[in-house]
Amino acid sequence: MSTLKHVICIGASLVDFNFNCFKNPVLNTSNPAAMSKSPGGVARNIAHHLSLLGCKVTLITCEADDAEGKWLKEINASAGIDTSLSCRESKTGVYASIHDHLGNFHIGVVSSDVEDKLNAEFLSGVLSRISEADLLIADCNLSVDSLKSLLDISEKRKWPVILDTVSVSKASRIISALPASVLMIKPNEDEFRQFATESESFYHEDEIFEFLHRKGVKNVWLSRGENDSILSIGSDSFSLSAPSANIIDTNGAGDAAVAGWAYAFLQGKNIRECLQFGHAAAGAILESQGSVRPDMSTKLLEDYVKKLK
Repeated sequence: MSTLKHVICIGASLVDFNFNCFKNPVLNTSNPAAMSKSPGGVARNIAHHLSLLGCKVTLITCEADDAEGKWLKEINASAGIDTSLSCRESKTGVYASIHDHLGNFHIGVVSSDVEDKLNAEFLSGVLSRISEADLLIADCNLSVDSLKSLLDISEKRKWPVILDTVSVSKASRIISALPASVLMIKPNEDEFRQFATESESFYHEDEIFEFLHRKGVKNVWLSRGENDSILSIGSDSFSLSAPSANIIDTNGAGDAAVAGWAYAFLQGKNIRECLQFGHAAAGAILESQGSVRPDMSTKLLEDYVKKLK
């Protein structure tokens, strides 16, 4: 097991309904598919993997007392995730994803109260009850005001911060919350281009990297899907090929990647090793069903790291 580190994860906790079409999906009509249900939500997924990797995890999210909410609470508790500082909502958030016959993500929709309930005032109050933390991870399901508040609190308390972009429509919230000190962000190509649109209409990767570094982001991890990743640290950048995997389900791969990167950072790994651990975690989740791999462990993760070398 790893050295016990305390990580605060803030954002969505959802029930995922995943539909895998038997054939290539066709728009404007119904498509036969197999359906599976799993625990989800970006912050919750990251929290779950970090807990399985031996971290002490506090998840600040929205919880409901309906049937789906009780199901999620049981899963979080069994994973060792502390949700005692979470707010209460009337209905559990839901995410539905549609995948093609090859397992590739097609489209997703979400319904959640996280943006309204986890406001700046609420988060300021609950974070004042936490005496120490080694890392804070927040997803962009939070509002810009909430993100700004978290970044301000974290800077004062010297907590490193990772921000998860979540989606193209929400990634721009990071730009609105900057300038601030941010340890790492991990946009995909579409989210990365959104940064250019929302900032100063940059057209080249290097210009966007430079802009984000100027705004306070230390590490920018650009994920290019099945191609590779580029990690820019300002003074230098390097790439790593995407992990080779027998893909079963693409849900949660990005969340697992962030968890793997964060775990390596907490263990004192160098930045290149952090990227390897992130890729390894993504590879592990791609070869399992659902957004979280229940058998995730330090040994499993390290075994996947070895496959990259």
